[in-house]
Formats: sequence, C-alpha cells, structure tokens
Amino acid sequence: YHAEYDAVIVTGGLGPTHDDVTMDAVAAAFGRDLEANERAAGWLAEEGYSADDLAAETTHLPENCRPLENEAGVAPGAVVESVYVLPGVPREMKAMFESVADEFEGTPTHTVVVDVDEPESALLERFAALESEFDVSVGSYPGESVRVKITAASADEAERAAEWIRTRSTLVDSA
Repeated sequence: YHAEYDAVIVTGGLGPTHDDVTMDAVAAAFGRDLEANERAAGWLAEEGYSADDLAAETTHLPENCRPLENEAGVAPGAVVESVYVLPGVPREMKAMFESVADEFEGTPTHTVVVDVDEPESALLERFAALESEFDVSVGSYPGESVRVKITAASADEAERAAEWIRTRSTLVDSA
C-alpha cells in the first residue's frame, strides 16, 4: 500500500516474542535485511539497558531506515520510505507518534469512491464536467469496473460531486 498512500502506519509486533514479526515483514516488503541499529542501541544504553537486558534482536531494524526512539518503552520504531512502524502498546505508540506527528500536517482532504460500470473512455467528458462543476480532483482506475476517486477539501463537496457522478453513470451492482 505504500505506493498508493502518502503514509502507512503499522502498529504492534515489535517486541521480543516469537510472534513479533512486524519489522521482519516491513523489511521484506522493501527488499531489505534487518540489521542491528546503533542509534537504537545508543538510546537504550542511555536509558540504562545493556545488551544482556534485551532480547538479541530488540535493536534490529530494516537497513537504511530512520529509527524512531521509544521514549515510553524499549522496542524502537522505524520509518521505511512512507511506512511508519510503531509499537502496539497504546502508551508507547502514542508517545512515538507524537515524535512524528508534525510530518502528517497539511490540508485535510476527503475522498469518495464510486464504482462505475462503463469504459473509462466513455467517462472523460463527465470527469471534465465534474471538475468544472465542483472543487474536486478526479482519478479513475480501470479494472473489472472503473473506480472513480473524488477528492475535495470538504466532505460535503466530495459527497455532492459523488452524487453528481452517480446520477449520470451506470453504477456497479453492489448486491
């Protein structure tokens, strides 16, 4: 999903038990190896933890990631491209998110998706009219049907534009 979205947030599975495989999965998804991260080890050493206190892989993170300090716990997080990996313990996750929250600032947008059962080429004039009539951007994604993604600054504007396209198109039967 990281290619489709500005950011993906993954929480949980960062601890030392056999079922904590999140870092492995994120590393594999990006074709990276896990490696001992010296910055993460340094943070833990500053907190008074030694290698003997921790499971061996506690500081193993995807290579070339940006490590995220866990100020409320032990397991560090990481940022790999647009994927943010945070702990699942709520107190730890919230504290770590606060350290990156300003990276999520911007203008909120609202998106509505309408599935249309027509060829994409038959919709081009309607897309132009939709963008002219409403303050929206329109994306179309063909497949078995055409997914029309309507994005606006307000939920009301996005929904009004979606209703406009619904009334002027053959919709996919959702039953």
